[in-house]
Amino acid sequence: MIAAGPSLEGNAHHLLTADERILKIAVDAATPFLWKRGIVPDVVVTAEEQCRAALIFQLLNGWYPSVVLCASTTTNPFCLRVLQDVGVKQIFFYHNAHPWLARDGRFRARLFDMTIPSITPSCGSITFHAVRIAEWLGIKPSNIAIVGCDMQVSAKQAETGKTHAGEYRVEGIPVEVINQSFQNHLRELEHSRLADTGIINASEAGRITFFKQSLLHDFLLSHAKTEKTEPQSVALT
Repeated sequence: MIAAGPSLEGNAHHLLTADERILKIAVDAATPFLWKRGIVPDVVVTAEEQCRAALIFQLLNGWYPSVVLCASTTTNPFCLRVLQDVGVKQIFFYHNAHPWLARDGRFRARLFDMTIPSITPSCGSITFHAVRIAEWLGIKPSNIAIVGCDMQVSAKQAETGKTHAGEYRVEGIPVEVINQSFQNHLRELEHSRLADTGIINASEAGRITFFKQSLLHDFLLSHAKTEKTEPQSVALT
């Protein structure tokens, strides 16, 4: 599971040389960094409601047809159109806990084909939406490692405006607000069912202390013979 935190930079070489049978699922914000380093994920997960994310998704044109986009039904339609125009395969999921979907189940049923898988995110972070997608694909939590999930912007990073691996930046949001959001995510995760499932935290700068810790290199070696799980053919467009 590839998140977009700055610590991803120190693990890029491991991802580049990882066994091809290791399934690589990346969050949308990690894609600019992965693109520049020649790391091609198998699945990209997004729930981005802002149209500016189309600038990120255009990178997937160069990865077509090997990458599947797993998109929330809350994703901006313009972003999806950018990818549809170049033929990127899309699988949709919806949040059964999303405010405008959860308040009226009848509305949701009219809006979506119920073959679209429903997930309840363990917290607001897109990284853990991706974890739920991995589980939906049949991957056991003990076979999931998260890298680049720092859950904090340090004071030094704040001085340079660095919030993500590579050159990607979050503009216009104070670092204090970003870190408060991360703190809320951590509290939600600590009380979620994921806390005791055996997920590996390979984010060397990560703060998710209630997950088992491992270096990404060691995790990849121990799972090098794991068979890759292919994304299910549900609600393809």
